[in-house]
Amino acid sequence: MAAGLDAGLVEPDTTYIDKGSVVEAGYEIKNSDEKSHGEQTMTQVIEKSLNTGVIFVQEKVGKDLFLKYVKQFGFGEKTGIDLPNESPGNINNLYTDRKIEFYTASFGQGITVTPLQLAAAYAAIANGGELLRPQIIDKVIRKGEEGEEKEIKISKKEIKRKVISRQTAQKLALMLQSNVENGMANWLACQAIQLPERLALPKWQIKKRAVIWKALPWAPLLVLAQLKIPFLLWWW
Repeated sequence: MAAGLDAGLVEPDTTYIDKGSVVEAGYEIKNSDEKSHGEQTMTQVIEKSLNTGVIFVQEKVGKDLFLKYVKQFGFGEKTGIDLPNESPGNINNLYTDRKIEFYTASFGQGITVTPLQLAAAYAAIANGGELLRPQIIDKVIRKGEEGEEKEIKISKKEIKRKVISRQTAQKLALMLQSNVENGMANWLACQAIQLPERLALPKWQIKKRAVIWKALPWAPLLVLAQLKIPFLLWWW
């Protein structure tokens, strides 16, 4: 969805006709609820977790551009966090040129990603489209000879690259917010969490004050939030 929005190929209110399934290479790919919903917007695709909807976007984007955005968001490469034995995940299926691999990858199947990669990708939305290198240490403080505290290292924000525009990030944030207000995640609405201030969204657009994405009952839950401390992303 981010690729389609950023490339100007779809908007949150772009519509398509959901027939409930798509057939490719002899396989029938159905929506998670196994239903057809007729005319739907891209925002409703997020709200209802419509596999056919993201396939619609992927077809508009095309294979090469889709792969470019997957890589831009950091999938298939290590995040660079200061921890040993990090995995880069596996997006090899997207190098086969098989259409069905791109269809399934559009809704998160057929490729593997780490929880940290996914967290970093969602954080890029909250950071105005900037993909950051995750860090686990803010600073190291040691005591000097006279007992005074000395800061040995202070971690600075490291921007790996710009993956989407700020405007695209704003649109995505509102679409994810709509999922909380109107979609599958509406039971997860929380008044205590605010949208990142960097997105500069009009106050009247912030109702539930949370951006939550839960694709399926067994899928991970992500919450984007910012309090009066550096940006946080919860995963559970």
